[in-house]
Amino acid sequence: MSPDEADRFLDDVVHPTVDEFLHDDRNISDLRRAKLACIVVASLVDYIFEERLREGCGKVEDLRRKLAERCIGYKRVWNICDATKHMRLKRGSREIKNISQIQSSAPLLATEAGVVLAAEDGTSLTAEPCVVVVLPNGDEERVDHHVKKALEYLIAMMGARPEEPLMDV
Repeated sequence: MSPDEADRFLDDVVHPTVDEFLHDDRNISDLRRAKLACIVVASLVDYIFEERLREGCGKVEDLRRKLAERCIGYKRVWNICDATKHMRLKRGSREIKNISQIQSSAPLLATEAGVVLAAEDGTSLTAEPCVVVVLPNGDEERVDHHVKKALEYLIAMMGARPEEPLMDV
């Protein structure tokens, strides 16, 4: 199968943008690069839909919802993308309503029992800085992990054999 627009978008835009965010230690805590990575990964679905699924598949929004049900990484990436592009999300049960929920963070290191680790001088030890999404319950989830999972899922979906329905990946 020759490359289509989805393949070109993946190669020309998604991979370089995600690589910039994930593979440079200085960028893993960069809010702008994290948000851009989420936008391009979420946008890949538009290309997949237009190039491979349009006929007989309903709307691209239906595909997005189905992907979000099946892949938490995609759900978070799609929500971060929308929260970044729109000032406030009021519709539906979105967990991410605005960009203030996407933050740079240096998580505290703790034992399994929840005891925060400290240096000899008493200062708390932190993990490497990263970008997190803060959920309504206060939990923080690393954006880089969601970007990786979502992209892996979409690439697997793109590689489905023609006789396999892409919506069921």
